[in-house]
Amino acid sequence: MMERTKRVKVNDDEHFIERKILIAMATNTDYLKQIRPVFDLKYIESPTAKRMASWCIAYFDEYGEAPNKQIEDIFWKDKVKTLSKDLAEEIELDILPSLVEEYQTKGVDQYLVNKTIKYFKGRQATILVDQLQAFVQAEDLDSFNSIRSDFKPLQTNISEDKKLNACDLYNMEIKPVNWLITDLLPKGLTIFGGKSKLGKSFFMLNLMINLAQGKWMFSDDSGTGFKGSRGAILYLSLEDPKDRFIKRMRDIEPEPNLEALKNLDVRFEWDKLYSGGLEAIKTWLEESKKEKKRPKLVVIDTIAKIWNKKVGTSGGNLYAEEYQIYSPLADLAHKYDIAIILITHTTKNQASDIFDEILGGAGTAASADNLMILRRTTENKRQLSIRSKDMNEKHLLFDVTEEGSNWFCLGEAGEVQKTTHQQAIYDFLKINGAMSVQEIIKAAKDKEIDVSPNSINTLLPKMVMNNKLEQKNGKYGKYSIAGTRTKGLDFGVSNKLNRK
Repeated sequence: MMERTKRVKVNDDEHFIERKILIAMATNTDYLKQIRPVFDLKYIESPTAKRMASWCIAYFDEYGEAPNKQIEDIFWKDKVKTLSKDLAEEIELDILPSLVEEYQTKGVDQYLVNKTIKYFKGRQATILVDQLQAFVQAEDLDSFNSIRSDFKPLQTNISEDKKLNACDLYNMEIKPVNWLITDLLPKGLTIFGGKSKLGKSFFMLNLMINLAQGKWMFSDDSGTGFKGSRGAILYLSLEDPKDRFIKRMRDIEPEPNLEALKNLDVRFEWDKLYSGGLEAIKTWLEESKKEKKRPKLVVIDTIAKIWNKKVGTSGGNLYAEEYQIYSPLADLAHKYDIAIILITHTTKNQASDIFDEILGGAGTAASADNLMILRRTTENKRQLSIRSKDMNEKHLLFDVTEEGSNWFCLGEAGEVQKTTHQQAIYDFLKINGAMSVQEIIKAAKDKEIDVSPNSINTLLPKMVMNNKLEQKNGKYGKYSIAGTRTKGLDFGVSNKLNRK
């Protein structure tokens, strides 16, 4: 157990290193960020420091900051449940009073960071030696060799960032994508655009209701779809009245988990961003953290409703205005490790690059981590295009129920379209028999097949390759369903169509 002292001595004495580490972990977020990648409880020897360090790490992993005064609440809750009398007394009378003057410490003592890493490396070596000696004494050579071969020295360049070169960076391990919804949408700032009456709010409400309950979303009974971990959500429904929201929510989820739906906070009025709205979002995030609700998502529907018109909208001023709006929201998303989704409208004209249709200028795209565009493909289908800094571009096709309340992901739009077009050709030839490529193209031009005539020459060879079709008499022969003809005979007769 750590020796008690009435005052923390700031010196290099190794006797106090665990105490210094503990105080920094409890009060300094920047310090925690630097040591977290290499921290392991087994490096802490004192039972008191080990217990309190576990509180700090758990709090940091969940909320992204040092616990500061919250450490006192954690202590009192743990004291009642599991702490021994001696451990509780030492923490209450000695450690906690030492933290009071350190709360909300800004910046980081790089010397202490370096000392911490050196100490961890020493502890790692000590633990290894103890394990090896124990195996030697037990004459367990297999375990001895296994531990020795698996050992990896603690590697860190925490204080060496300025010395990194391209080779160092190339060999670094890349952090995985930080998902809001796995394989669908990363965290950060997302701008979500689409034309009016297209279903943006319905789509987003589907997402939020399922996320609040920790359920699969946009899936059918087969269990496909997407999923994110349950957490608190703030939805600013600034265009739809309360009654419409209630009706849509009931249409989407007739039998919800009502307790879980408490994770979804809904507001129908909100201040402009620079008239208190931004600070109000921060307040909601902080309150959610204090209530242990794990904030995950803020949705603003629409951004125009809380946009302060502060500068002109011509020339370079548009970029400045947009960046002034979006950049603080992006910073907020990164600080709290959440997603913020801003719903907006798109231009009336289609652009060669679909993401250029989002209303606004270069400042909009520059600030966002993710861009999403919703487009109608048919009466009951929508294409969702996603461009992100953290994942490959996606274009997903969704089937939408007639009333627009439920959405089902069919897969990558390009692949779904190819499959759909091939099926249309297959069904047509199955009914009408073998045809030449010119006859099939004519059928497409006459709208007898729901396929672009220009794609026929590409689709037919692929269908032959996939054994869906076969072609008689070589390169210029007629196409028919694979397996429906014998040598010298065609079972289909193309003149059934009575073409002109």
